[in-house]
Amino acid sequence: MIQNIDNLNSLPEPISIIEVEEIKTEVENLKQCLQSVSRLDLEIESIKPALSQINGIQQHLESLDISAGDLHDYARQLKNNVEQRINQIYLTTAELDERTQKFLQIPEQLKDIELLTTELDQRTIVLDERTCSISKIEQQLKAVQYLTTGLDKRTGHLLNSTHNLDQMQQQLTNLHELINGYVKTTDLENVLSCLSKEFSQQIDIVVNNRASEINQLLKDIRPAYQYELVIDRSGSRRVLMKALEEAQQRLIIVTPWLSKYSINKEILYKCRTILNQQAKIHVGWGHLSDIGKQSHPTQMTTQQFLQSVTQHSKNCGWKYDALPDLQKLEQEYSGQFQLKLLGTHEKFLVCDRSWAMLGSHNFLTSGTYSSERELGLLTNDPHIITDLISRFDNAKNLETKD
Repeated sequence: MIQNIDNLNSLPEPISIIEVEEIKTEVENLKQCLQSVSRLDLEIESIKPALSQINGIQQHLESLDISAGDLHDYARQLKNNVEQRINQIYLTTAELDERTQKFLQIPEQLKDIELLTTELDQRTIVLDERTCSISKIEQQLKAVQYLTTGLDKRTGHLLNSTHNLDQMQQQLTNLHELINGYVKTTDLENVLSCLSKEFSQQIDIVVNNRASEINQLLKDIRPAYQYELVIDRSGSRRVLMKALEEAQQRLIIVTPWLSKYSINKEILYKCRTILNQQAKIHVGWGHLSDIGKQSHPTQMTTQQFLQSVTQHSKNCGWKYDALPDLQKLEQEYSGQFQLKLLGTHEKFLVCDRSWAMLGSHNFLTSGTYSSERELGLLTNDPHIITDLISRFDNAKNLETKD
């Protein structure tokens, strides 16, 4: 008990109320500070992901700084490469311009080459024909030599016969002298006359046979060209259809007027068929009187030509009412189908280089309904064919494009 009292004596001195209040205040402040610390801890925890992102961004920025340097170097190299490429493009463009100029000259050169090729083809055909003719003539000459040899032999026989005849006449003379006293003169003359007639008949037979052989040989020597008359409109219409079916390379048709009376759906279909087979069709058209100035025809567009036709005669539009259909073919088959305004009254056609027809019928103007008489000539004579082709190709085209 006494010890406890001693312990009590060692207790601190009592604290005043004021000090207690101050302690309470400090404790409250400490609590608030602890709360603030707790809140800061929470905020720090919430900021940590952002800090991590910031660190990552910093690292990324450092790598970007390195990449930017590389990109700068690459951009400098790329600039140098681009400049080199541009210089190469300038050089290539200059070279291309030079080549383009050369290419622009090619069409004119091609035209000259085409003209030379056409002329060469024509001369080649003529040469082939002449070569063929020479071969035939050589064969025929051999036949002539053979026949001449036979004729020489027969002539020798004939001479021998004549010689024998002279001998026989001499013998007859001698016989006449021997039997002069026994036979009357008239009887002897009759005998001689019969013998002379017999030998004359034999001579005539030999000569006639030889003449027949020579005539046959002359027939063989003649060129194997064919000439056939084309009678009336039905005949020329058949020839036109034949040309539209057989043409494989080039079909030339020249006639002044282009009417639907002739150029119907069948004609247009056949034209398309051979054009689709890569053949060419060239049509010469337009009558000179429809152009206006007949003495000095000038070039004009198709529209101007049709206006001229209307001015001269208001009822003649039917003559060219098939022209739009043919112009459509010219647009669809550019380079294959060609319309050539000639100012012409010619009527002819040439199928490839095989055969040609020329005559009086306007076979692209009218059909076969009229009974009016027409006449034409169909031939495979290469000289006529070549002349017709040259006449068409060398004719001036009076049409100018719009």
